[in-house]
Amino acid sequence: MDWARDPQAKEHILRVHGSSCTSSIAQAVAGFQEQDHLSVATYFVGKHPNNEDIRTRFISTIAYQLGLSFPTVREDIENLVAHDPTILSRSVSSQLDTLILQPFAPFLSVPDGVVIGQYNPALIIVDGCDYLDMYTRTHIINALLGIAKQFPLRVRILLFTKSSARITTSLSLGVEDGSVMEIGFDDERSVGDIFTKIWNRIKRFTSTNGRA
Repeated sequence: MDWARDPQAKEHILRVHGSSCTSSIAQAVAGFQEQDHLSVATYFVGKHPNNEDIRTRFISTIAYQLGLSFPTVREDIENLVAHDPTILSRSVSSQLDTLILQPFAPFLSVPDGVVIGQYNPALIIVDGCDYLDMYTRTHIINALLGIAKQFPLRVRILLFTKSSARITTSLSLGVEDGSVMEIGFDDERSVGDIFTKIWNRIKRFTSTNGRA
């Protein structure tokens, strides 16, 4: 997917919304990333989520999966948690800083003078965040926005939701300022047709911006 692998894309987050097939498409995209040995982290929310449990586990889950591509960071995170297990019971924002923003900074920040094209961005895929209650959803989305802001050249975030409605104010503001792109579809198409539409929209979007 050109957008996911284009470090110069100004859209750091892509939201795909539709009434069916989102989980299947999310899994397919993750499979393509893994097949090409590219860094990917996924989180799938069920229809009846335990919101408190998700607030506790979301950041550590993403950090662990990203760490599979950065063994040194993974070891550092494991040592942090072993030394202070209370990290996993702290707020989403506190875990974000401790488990992702600080430890991954040496690896996901791009030094001055480095050619951006040398890097393939890591991809974070989250499916079903519209099933979360507003409190949990806001914390999760704000954490993802924080990751995108901290590592704008090295991370892309792909959100899949069933609902086309606004899911958080901060995400809507991202659509307005151009850092968030949206693609919507209905449920009258097959999974293959929907995936093709998403794929083509991304390729066409990057092409019209001179990046394909």
